[in-house]
Amino acid sequence: MDAEHESKADLHVHSKYSDRPSEWFLRRIGAPECFVEPLELYERARDRGMAFVTITDHNCIRGALEIAHLPGTFLSSEITTYFPEDGCKIHVLVYGITEEQFRTIQELRASIYDLHRYLTPASIDAMASRHNMAPTGPEPWVKWFTGGSDDHSGVYTAWAHTVTPYAADVPEFLAQLRRGAHQPAGGSGSSVMMGHSLYHIAYSYYKARFVRGGNGRPTLMGRVFEKLLERAEAERRPAGFGQWMRDLATGFVWARKKARLSEVERLLVDDFAALFSREPQRDTASPPLDHRRTFEIACQICHTLGYSFLRRFEKHAREGRLLESLQMIASLGPVALSMAPYVASFAAQHNDEAFLSDLAGRFPSAQHLRQKGRRRAWVTDTFADVNGVTRTIRALAAEAHQCGMPLTVITCLEHAPEAPFDVKNFAPIGTFGIPEYESQRVSFPPFLEVIEYLEKQRFDEVIISTPGPLGLTALAGARLLNLRTTGIYHTDFPVYVGRMTQDDMLEELTWKAMQWFYEQMDRTLAPSEYYRKHLAHHGFDPTKLGLLMRGVDTAE
Repeated sequence: MDAEHESKADLHVHSKYSDRPSEWFLRRIGAPECFVEPLELYERARDRGMAFVTITDHNCIRGALEIAHLPGTFLSSEITTYFPEDGCKIHVLVYGITEEQFRTIQELRASIYDLHRYLTPASIDAMASRHNMAPTGPEPWVKWFTGGSDDHSGVYTAWAHTVTPYAADVPEFLAQLRRGAHQPAGGSGSSVMMGHSLYHIAYSYYKARFVRGGNGRPTLMGRVFEKLLERAEAERRPAGFGQWMRDLATGFVWARKKARLSEVERLLVDDFAALFSREPQRDTASPPLDHRRTFEIACQICHTLGYSFLRRFEKHAREGRLLESLQMIASLGPVALSMAPYVASFAAQHNDEAFLSDLAGRFPSAQHLRQKGRRRAWVTDTFADVNGVTRTIRALAAEAHQCGMPLTVITCLEHAPEAPFDVKNFAPIGTFGIPEYESQRVSFPPFLEVIEYLEKQRFDEVIISTPGPLGLTALAGARLLNLRTTGIYHTDFPVYVGRMTQDDMLEELTWKAMQWFYEQMDRTLAPSEYYRKHLAHHGFDPTKLGLLMRGVDTAE
């Protein structure tokens, strides 16, 4: 469609009047769902080429009413309605309504059937045999799609939108929507983009609640948000004497605030300062405030500080300073919160995977959507060492490659391994030794990057060989992304621990840890029938245990 002969509108966007967040991260910090002023949203949409502007706040038209006097606007809302049989919640977007119609909709929305009869004047045909529901209209098989950003942060307004042939005014634009003379356009969302939006919402809340509130106490999450969302803006400001004086004053004020922090909190702030004093590698062609840049900085915070605190915890534990160790664990809260928007986003984007797969299976034309693909990821904390885990993975991965089966081995090593099959290696944030077994080094993986990789590659199954940091990361990622998981029990760690430490309690604790780890999998493969029974004897669910028998390569 020629841009000069079309009209655009973002048909799903929110203002500050959508104030009840569904994301647990925002509920956890007490922030509302959106902070964007209606007028700001209107100006942003128009600047981005939208001829018409509407606001679809949840069960509310106050935002749309605030801009109703401006050109090209109309009233809309995102209505929450329910199936009365079981309370199942449905969100319905309604466009071009009046204030009186909105009041009627509010009265009827408790039942989707009452709302449906009101919103659709067309006659109802016979009951649909499969779903026991009445189809609507003379051609119920005809469906139309619209486009909208569902933006709550103001960052992605008009990113996705709806396009119609040129409309001279709002009535003509709405008429084209009603007869289906439109199509969705723009870009699609992603977990990383959603995480970026959540950061903006949380930071807006932080500034409104703590900075403008002026309670005087510095907050660690405030420092996280400032580093994520304001540093890049500061990088773009021209240097000069005035800017130098402002930076000096800011540093002086922060130094006084820092003095009121606890010892553990000061350690965290010092880590922030050290981390961001180093200029990170970045693509200079990328906008400084885009979602990729925010994700990179969030990864720096989570990964570097997480590893730093792990090493401090390990040092205190080795020295017998148990109280300090517990304090270090408790102080990881801000680090966990800094990654929470992405954890929430990964979970939200994939929460309905099983339901959608089942739904696709009910329609012949959607069978291809039931699975993401045939790709499998095989995750291991050890791959360069000479041991049974490495030998098994190399042998089976090579065989899969020769047979044309899509399999990627995922590792976390300082030097990327060479192999005649697909290997994805993540550079470790750092390494540390295992107590009582210092020669064995374990890598601390960039966990957010690993989870994003699992999502982007659209794996259908994750196979996990080791219960180390990378294995735990892969397990967490698989759970967030709703991927099938298979664990392989290669090594009898409890027996090793018992023999190395001569401590029965540590051996029993290791069994508990192994049981917990492998019970998170959809299935666990043991190397023999003996070990299958052995694992069942130690509390493993026998219904989830299978066999991956060892063999001999007769060609060697």
